[in-house]
Amino acid sequence: MIMEETKNTPVNIYFESNPNPNSLKFVANFMLVPEGMNFDYTSLESASNSDLAQELFTFPFVEGVFVMSNFVTVTKSADAAWDEVRDGLKEHIKTYLEAGKSCVDLTKVREEQKAEAVTAAPGTELDETIKGILDEYIRP
Repeated sequence: MIMEETKNTPVNIYFESNPNPNSLKFVANFMLVPEGMNFDYTSLESASNSDLAQELFTFPFVEGVFVMSNFVTVTKSADAAWDEVRDGLKEHIKTYLEAGKSCVDLTKVREEQKAEAVTAAPGTELDETIKGILDEYIRP
């Protein structure tokens, strides 16, 4: 797992601005999630597979959390000033990562994906017709 490989690595975090003035990227010196994966949380409820995102949503000004590669992007409310909140967020993220915790629980992600696949609505009549043709003529 990503965090297991970097448990003894000192955690360094720096800021990067975004085109959105209400978002700020907190970049770590190691991978937080596997390359090619990203997780976008727009509310506390949507962050069921990320303890870090759930913790960040406890800050009253946090409106969104995005996790990808080696960074966490936090979107704040317009009435909060970055000068007043960024250092606290940086310290919180750094402390979280220093504890060796994962940003995203990939086991929960897989379970949620399986549950979604099982509860997916059945295909339309056209979908079923196409599947039938494929089964009958393409995959005999």
